[in-house]
Amino acid sequence: MKNTGRINILSLLLISTALITSLNSCKLLFGINDNTTDNDSGATGISYIESTAFIANPGRGWHYPFEVLLPKESASPPPWHLTAIANNSDRYKIFQLRVNLVRFSSAGAQAYLDHQDTQLIQINDLEGTVDAVISQAALDYLEEYFIAARTNKVGLIVRFGYLWPWDEIPLYIGVEPANFNLILHHIEQISELLNKYPDVVLAVESGMLGQWGEQHSTQLALGCCGTCDMCAANNYYNCRDRVAGDRRARENFYAVIQKWLDCTRDVLSDVTISVRRPAIFVSWYNQRYGTNYLASSIHEIPVSLPGTDEYRIGVWNDSYLANETDSGTYSARDVSYHANLRAQSLEWLERQGRHTYFGGEYGWTIFEEPYHKIAYMENEAKLTHTSYLRGPVWMGGLLEYWRDNIYRGSDPVYYGKTSELQFIENRIGYRFVMRASHISSTANGGENINISGSIANVGFAPMLFTASASILLVNDETIFEFPIDLNLNSDELDIAIPRNYNITVSLPVEFESGSYYVYLKFVSDKNGEPIALANINMYDNTLKANKIGLVRINKPYSD
Repeated sequence: MKNTGRINILSLLLISTALITSLNSCKLLFGINDNTTDNDSGATGISYIESTAFIANPGRGWHYPFEVLLPKESASPPPWHLTAIANNSDRYKIFQLRVNLVRFSSAGAQAYLDHQDTQLIQINDLEGTVDAVISQAALDYLEEYFIAARTNKVGLIVRFGYLWPWDEIPLYIGVEPANFNLILHHIEQISELLNKYPDVVLAVESGMLGQWGEQHSTQLALGCCGTCDMCAANNYYNCRDRVAGDRRARENFYAVIQKWLDCTRDVLSDVTISVRRPAIFVSWYNQRYGTNYLASSIHEIPVSLPGTDEYRIGVWNDSYLANETDSGTYSARDVSYHANLRAQSLEWLERQGRHTYFGGEYGWTIFEEPYHKIAYMENEAKLTHTSYLRGPVWMGGLLEYWRDNIYRGSDPVYYGKTSELQFIENRIGYRFVMRASHISSTANGGENINISGSIANVGFAPMLFTASASILLVNDETIFEFPIDLNLNSDELDIAIPRNYNITVSLPVEFESGSYYVYLKFVSDKNGEPIALANINMYDNTLKANKIGLVRINKPYSD
């Protein structure tokens, strides 16, 4: 009977804040051994050392961003957008859509008109814009990106907002439709599209409020009452009724996040719904469960359980490693707007990031000591389980800094050999390395091949989807594939504690005798993409599988 092999890899990374000062003494920890051939496997040249080469595995790594302006009437996306997805899908496995809904919000359109923001879009069709449902033409336009993503087997992270300024537009102005229920209806419309592409959607950055959909700089999210003279003058931080304002913000955040959760629960239950700041999760949690946690006590909220809504809520950070609060990411008004809540937030993210996407965009011009330094970055990235970051589509800011510095962090595999940028590129998300492989040297037809070994995740984050596993037996003429059960537990798969596995492959009695190379193959259950191990010379790009040994098959034994 053919079994379906599943591999569910969610790694638990050990957290360390100290640099490894003696590299030679740590070779065993990182799988570095002078003898890279496992004689027990019956094969030569099987290396258990991690390669420093780039590997384009699905659902992890740099993301390629697009700013998508939805039209009112029938139109096609810029050809270079769809071409860029096709041409870059070998390197980028995540694309981000930052979707501008300005043509469906009167206030958003008026902000462009008042401040002549002409660099990003032509505004000649924004006069007379009214609050409206998203047109079918706009949804069809947006779907072209999803079709391209499916065709090229890449994932999408999406965010929606009503004002996407390029030139300087003042903050603290209203940009959303006047009727809050229309915002929620827009989420319903968008979700109908998202639900058609479960193989494509990785995460939804819940957005909708504020400029760039970043859930700030709007009275809907700032804790202002919206009715006093201070609010009328856009002086939100001096609102005269902060109690009412805070209640209003909590209700708005809850409504947006809950609508995304409700509209995607049935089809996209594995998709992360992200918020801009951990404090917003606290707000949602309190509204949902009637609790009174402060943002400063987020680490005291009970661990999220599978099947609950809170299990799906993650965080995106649009100012990654910028300063002590990451430009407000790790702060909240319930303590002090500028209070540094990084430690409490990271403690919570260490748990929450094991099953949700965490990532975003680094600070382009804001980066302060010690946060952008590799000694700090590589440890915090493990702590937060960073799965994606904006890629070097346009080089600047922190990317240039990391590119121009040789890696001298805690990993001896990379130390002095690559740039910091290359190390980070390889470590974002998951990265699996085989640490040992043992295979029966011979077997007769009708008998079993026993395969054992261990795999470690040396990446910053877990793999957030399941994959099917199989064993391939390959000679010069034939490929035989055997689906297997291979389950790797999240609490055991770690760079210091590789996960051991034992597999039995039952051969048919009449199996053709000869020598066969043995390959271990993983394929994403989400989009069918293969998953490569990062060992030197292990992955075969033709077979889309990882060579782990050699076995001699003999004819069945007879008396």
